[in-house]
Amino acid sequence: MKYLSENINIIFVFISKKCYNIFYRKKMMVLKKMTAQQFLKNPTGKGSATVARRDRIKKDMRDRFDSLYKKSKKNFKVRVTKYKDNYYFIFKIPSEFYYSEGLYYDVVIEFIPPQESSKRLSSLDTYHIRFYSNSPNFMFTYAYIYNKDGLLIPWLKSKVSNKALKEPPAVRNPREEYGFEKSVYFALLYMQTNPRSMRKSDVVHTSMGLREIARSVATSNDKLTQYGRIKKKYDDKEKKRKNRIDRRVIRNIKDKSSRNKRTIGKPQSMKSNKTKSAKKARTARKAKSSTRR
Repeated sequence: MKYLSENINIIFVFISKKCYNIFYRKKMMVLKKMTAQQFLKNPTGKGSATVARRDRIKKDMRDRFDSLYKKSKKNFKVRVTKYKDNYYFIFKIPSEFYYSEGLYYDVVIEFIPPQESSKRLSSLDTYHIRFYSNSPNFMFTYAYIYNKDGLLIPWLKSKVSNKALKEPPAVRNPREEYGFEKSVYFALLYMQTNPRSMRKSDVVHTSMGLREIARSVATSNDKLTQYGRIKKKYDDKEKKRKNRIDRRVIRNIKDKSSRNKRTIGKPQSMKSNKTKSAKKARTARKAKSSTRR
């Protein structure tokens, strides 16, 4: 009886700890809240990077976005839908390096009103955001942290691999910082570049529901497969181009070498010798005529 009682106590303590951990994690998940402006200003959080370093990164990200936007503006696409009180921006963000090959990433940003009164506001500036991206960098570096802290859109978790959600990014992000995830950051920079998109009165709604949004975005694994295929195709094309250039250079060198060999040891042309003799004769005649004068 005593043995049974001790076992029951142990089981009770174990269940209590388990329930506490689940509750604690759930509580922690709702504590992480961020607006679009806060993410743009400092996604890494306080104390995680020096101001000077953070400003350099932000400037670099802005410059890279501006360059991509200038080259590939038509490939930036966005649709907006509203479900209950939340707004959903569904982006197609072109790849910085493979945009010409047709590679883009699906980014979904959810805007949630922080309190009841904010529903009457005219702007989304104070709304909290959650997001999803199928960029490989999002999956391997940040998905675990965003999911743990409640910043990953919950009904799009199935689009991310289980491994990325459950295993900490020990190699790519050992300190578990938010960092400047490029695809999400570029989507928010697009909204900052087009400020009317943040005004609720200017938002053009589509009739998409949450299931339609989920169907319209690819999974992280599918996008990773597409990325690998496009990268290989691009690398093969670049290799062929470099080989053509190398063959052309080698051919030019050989042609030049053969021309040099043909001219070595050849006597000067008669035309050249005649020209020099005629020039000397003219000079002598001029000298004679000057002495006569």
